[in-house]
Amino acid sequence: MEFDRLPNIDVVLLSHNHYDHLDIATLRRLRQTFSPLLLVAAGDARVVGPLGFPEVRELDWWDDLPVSRALKITFVPAQHFSARGLFDRDRSLWGGYMIESHGRFVYFGGDSGYSTHFSDIKSRFGPPDIAMLPIGAYEPRWFMQPIHMNPAEAVRAHRDLGAKQRRQTENL
Repeated sequence: MEFDRLPNIDVVLLSHNHYDHLDIATLRRLRQTFSPLLLVAAGDARVVGPLGFPEVRELDWWDDLPVSRALKITFVPAQHFSARGLFDRDRSLWGGYMIESHGRFVYFGGDSGYSTHFSDIKSRFGPPDIAMLPIGAYEPRWFMQPIHMNPAEAVRAHRDLGAKQRRQTENL
């Protein structure tokens, strides 16, 4: 979607600090245009702090934030890693989000390999109404399996979550 056609944006959710998920130029433009609340994984305020967002909240796994009376967002675990350079690997968290509004739940998985965390999320929240599951660069499997799901693993994750709907997102 063209940037100028975006609707008003009140909240931005960042799953982790890899360059394909945390783009400084895009975040600057979002701040200038919308001035949204920015939710980031614990440890990533150091990256986004200099951008001048009016409010940045760092979240640890299972931390929730009531954004309004109708909206609560919880940062949930994923199986991945963080790094923006050679010497900062795993110095911040990574994860997904469970978004709750009016008794409905939407799960956004960020980037993740397949693991038991999908069942853990279902145990805490029940099955989400919608699950947006990541299918990333998954080949070669010997190297990528711990951090990115392939299509078959995304189906397993969908079943583990018990989600009513599934949308597969591909990270390029």
